[in-house]
Amino acid sequence: MRIVTTAVAVLAVAATAALAAAPKVGTYTGTTAQATSVKVKVSKKGTQATAGARFTATCGDGTSITDSAKGPSAIKKGRFKVVGGGSQGQQGVEIDKAYVIAGHFTSSKTVKGTVDADYQKFDANGNKTGECKTGKLAFTATR
Repeated sequence: MRIVTTAVAVLAVAATAALAAAPKVGTYTGTTAQATSVKVKVSKKGTQATAGARFTATCGDGTSITDSAKGPSAIKKGRFKVVGGGSQGQQGVEIDKAYVIAGHFTSSKTVKGTVDADYQKFDANGNKTGECKTGKLAFTATR
């Protein structure tokens, strides 16, 4: 029984690895589940991706924040993950932003992934006053 279980586990890992294809140098463009733009540019050596996306985060108070995020990432085994964020403040309000753009190349012409952004709002005294989220937005981009 142990040999069969091990063989099934090895096949499952091999199948997962096979899902990520080698990316082709160039720019992949597409849309998120919100019908907003996403772009992934693969470096000349095919080892780096710069991914960017536009999105709208919905806030608990009924408002929303429309923004974009962009950043570089190494491509490993056909996958990349851009993690970033920052803070901005004006008129006594501080907003902290965190985002992840993650993707995998399903072929040399297609990349699929998700965009996830989270905003925390704080007043001038540092008290949290709200939160805005996109949730995980699926995207597909092609060359």
